[in-house]
Amino acid sequence: MEKYNIMKLCGTDFSGRPVITILSKNLPPNYQSMKEEIISLFLQTVSQIEKDHDYVILYINNPEQSFGFSAAKLLFDMHNSIEYAYRKNIKALYIMFPSFSMNILLSMLWFLSSKFRSKIIQINDISELSFYMKISSLNVPMHFFQTPGSENSSTVRESPKNPLLGIDIKTLFKSQDHVEMPRFLETCISKIKTDGLDTVGIFRTSPSLSEFNNILERVDRDTDCSNMKVEICALLIKKLLYSLPSPILDQKTLVSLKKGDGSNLKDIEEDIKSYLSTLGEEEKLILKSIFDLCDKINENSETNKMNYTNLAIVFTPNLVRKAVESEQDTEMSMFSIDFVIYLMKNHKNLLV
Repeated sequence: MEKYNIMKLCGTDFSGRPVITILSKNLPPNYQSMKEEIISLFLQTVSQIEKDHDYVILYINNPEQSFGFSAAKLLFDMHNSIEYAYRKNIKALYIMFPSFSMNILLSMLWFLSSKFRSKIIQINDISELSFYMKISSLNVPMHFFQTPGSENSSTVRESPKNPLLGIDIKTLFKSQDHVEMPRFLETCISKIKTDGLDTVGIFRTSPSLSEFNNILERVDRDTDCSNMKVEICALLIKKLLYSLPSPILDQKTLVSLKKGDGSNLKDIEEDIKSYLSTLGEEEKLILKSIFDLCDKINENSETNKMNYTNLAIVFTPNLVRKAVESEQDTEMSMFSIDFVIYLMKNHKNLLV
């Protein structure tokens, strides 16, 4: 089974946790008949990690293969095959390029294990993944991170053209002579508050990519999204934030704010307030709206499994936008997440 190079223990994420990488592209066509061997290989790989050590799993799906349902079931069976001491220490299951069928089955499997479902983080491109772990440390050839047609691009997925994506926030929020939340964004947030607070893994799960792209092509500034699916609205919000030419929060400023190990943000609260006061009205409005939504989601975290920490892990790559890889990646990524958690919890006092 080793000859297929299906999985390996390689590198760590920015929390210092070992990463088990599973490469769907290397699965043999008849892999379902080799399920027991694959699970055995997984057990051998996991056993290389100390029992009391947290770790994460990165599953890189191959969009060219139709393994959706069976691959999701395999992941679930692998998860359940290991003893509890190892199972409880899986802190995240990153699924890169999740297919529609994978999403369906993973949603169904949640009813069997809510803990398993809450660990899943869906990754749509390499730039998202690079916020959680240093890509070069994984020792995985770049072609595994590419989808058909993206071989000559640094990004993995191309989105359909939409005039809303890539324009600056001042243009997006301008309405005649005043600042106003675009209707599509306002109704996306309202939709989640109304119908999405009980959705398990809200902002982590993704809709069908083809369905989302079809809708994205038709969305404009004044679109009413209140009749769209909650998952569509959540992804529209993340897509908009990530497409802004300049991120809402400047990582260079965060670097200058950080003092010591950055563990006590309360000590630099006045500095944080001073920095936030330099943001434009558009940035403040979108942060207030998103953080208010996060308050509502966190209040229902027993049901939706998304507390402030989970939400910050999702939103930080879209709000801060990590720069090029550096030796300080681990330290700054963790500080950026802590910074966003602090803003979420204290935004009513900080954003004035």
